Amino acid sequence: MRGIFGGLAVAAVQLLLAMLIRSFAVPIFLGLVGGIAGMLIGSKGYALLWPYCLMQQGMNANHSTDVLAGNVLPFLLACAGWLAVVLLTAKVLLEKTDVKA
Repeated sequence: MRGIFGGLAVAAVQLLLAMLIRSFAVPIFLGLVGGIAGMLIGSKGYALLWPYCLMQQGMNANHSTDVLAGNVLPFLLACAGWLAVVLLTAKVLLEKTDVKA
């Protein structure tokens, strides 16, 4: 269940990138770069500061013990915070100009 919350932040960032960059390959490439950077940032202990780390943290992907044991609230706040930042950014951008097809 925690992986879903982490995945929402990643999906929101990817949708924002797809909205801004009218290409298929570039947002996909940026997602790949963000995921690789997320693995590196998460291994240093800064997983809540980068949205691409959140799904990895929620799924407990790199550890055999539960990395969120007792720290679920900061994780959920980080997921909600990143989601709010991305949605507000999209709202501001869409109010300024419409998406061009």
